[in-house]
Amino acid sequence: MLVAVLGLLLLWRVAALLLNGHDLFVDEAQYVVWARDLAAGYYSKPPLLAWLIGGAVRVCGEGQACVRGMASLLYALAALVLFHGLKPVLGARPALYGALALVFAPLPALYGLFVSTDAPLLLASALFVHRTLAVLRDPRAANWLGLGAVSGVGLLAKYSFALLPVALALHLLLSADGRRHLRTVGPWLAALAALAVCSPNLLWNAQHAFITFTHTAEISQVDRSGVHPGGLALFLAGQLMAFGPASFWVLLSGTAATLRPAAPAQRQALHCLIALGAVPLAFFALLALLSRANLNWPMFAFVPLAALAGWAMAAQSRERALRVTVATTVLLLAVIQHFPGWVRLSGLQPAYRADPFGRLQGWQDASRQAADWLARHPDADPLTDSRTVAAELLYYAPALSSRLAMWNPTGRVGDHYRLTRDLAARPPGGHYLYLGAAPDLNGLRAGFDRVQPLGRIEVRTHRDHAIRLDVVALDGFRGYAGVSATLRPDAD
Repeated sequence: MLVAVLGLLLLWRVAALLLNGHDLFVDEAQYVVWARDLAAGYYSKPPLLAWLIGGAVRVCGEGQACVRGMASLLYALAALVLFHGLKPVLGARPALYGALALVFAPLPALYGLFVSTDAPLLLASALFVHRTLAVLRDPRAANWLGLGAVSGVGLLAKYSFALLPVALALHLLLSADGRRHLRTVGPWLAALAALAVCSPNLLWNAQHAFITFTHTAEISQVDRSGVHPGGLALFLAGQLMAFGPASFWVLLSGTAATLRPAAPAQRQALHCLIALGAVPLAFFALLALLSRANLNWPMFAFVPLAALAGWAMAAQSRERALRVTVATTVLLLAVIQHFPGWVRLSGLQPAYRADPFGRLQGWQDASRQAADWLARHPDADPLTDSRTVAAELLYYAPALSSRLAMWNPTGRVGDHYRLTRDLAARPPGGHYLYLGAAPDLNGLRAGFDRVQPLGRIEVRTHRDHAIRLDVVALDGFRGYAGVSATLRPDAD
């Protein structure tokens, strides 16, 4: 049954992607560009997503349906892995309910329409739960090594995955059975295996001043901490809706009541799942209180939480909550996935901010026009100070890949392109075509011998929004000395 449900859901998503045909968002385009040049690390993210996209595009090409369909497949696989991890210890029915609670949780269901690091992270989390429960049943060295390897893979997906091994360590420390595990060689074998798997990314970061770790700390804004009870309240309310109110209610009201009648092996597994779900959620709740936390950051904790909800649903015969979650999410997907179709049927023209796919329109046309400008100036290389322009142009005009440079007079590395394509690394002179919104012409004049505005690219996507890129011819790069400028706000 589960395979059939996951297969139908996957086919529905891919069909919607093919029908919509939306352009890739800047982050999605960036990941595909990374996948063309596989490396052990990138400025803002570990490399696993780029590696997976690199494999997918070799099978079905770089089209948006292939790239995003790969992400949808990973979410389906996460549910399937969770089912097989839970079944031996909790039973078939709780395992099925847990897998369905995960794949039909509203936030993972919606994120399956896009490609992001959350897709491999959720699958790695399901594999971690699978291997953790296997270790608790049978603590052989091979199982610990498998758990360590999965942990390394999870860290290559997203560094916040580290909260799961931390949660497992806390669970082992706080239980008598767990402390016996810690006195064996198994956990240390797991740690060595994890280190071995993620070591290429650690070495890459060491060669680049640990820039990915620095970026991860920056986006958390921990240096601007305070106390934000309103932020915490919004975060918790968001998690309630993201997991599904019905499933969340069963999780809170039913888990504790079902622990006592469980068999000893089941109680041990359930206590471990509580730790694996609670520690990441508590960490990000604290971050929301003291700084900020995005809605999706703790989504990988939904894996153990869905397992607990599935157990409570089965133990207390609360299948109605699961039916409500599934029905609500299917309705939500029917509205969101097919929003462009509903708009066409209604004849309405939504405003830019009212369109959930507003930011996914116009970039293919804008990139095509940019490529036309460059074709008319074949001796000029493209230059921009916008990560968005760089990512979209490189994705939709791959022939420009070796030529594009970043205008970065501040010298600050704010995205992957400033790390790898800074104009300062090129020799003086040369001919360039600047492409960007509202260029700082005075700054450009301080850095080039000749600056000549040529025109503007404009692609209207909504009645109240258009993509606008100024086109400026530049000759004779002199360096950044004397140039005063600020970093674009669209850095990673």
